[in-house]
Amino acid sequence: MRLRRIPARRSPMHGRGLFALQPLATSYRVIEYKGELTSWPRTALRQRSETGHMFAFGL
Repeated sequence: MRLRRIPARRSPMHGRGLFALQPLATSYRVIEYKGELTSWPRTALRQRSETGHMFAFGL
């Protein structure tokens, strides 16, 4: 069995998260995001006006 270097597990901050078990190279791709790109102000407006589940990522 191959050891997973970046397992998903329970996070005290937001329910679930990814955790690196060893240092990662600067160019190592952890995930590929395939969603809409938008600004923080627009995201804040949506959070107040829309129902449902929303994720906001800051890089």
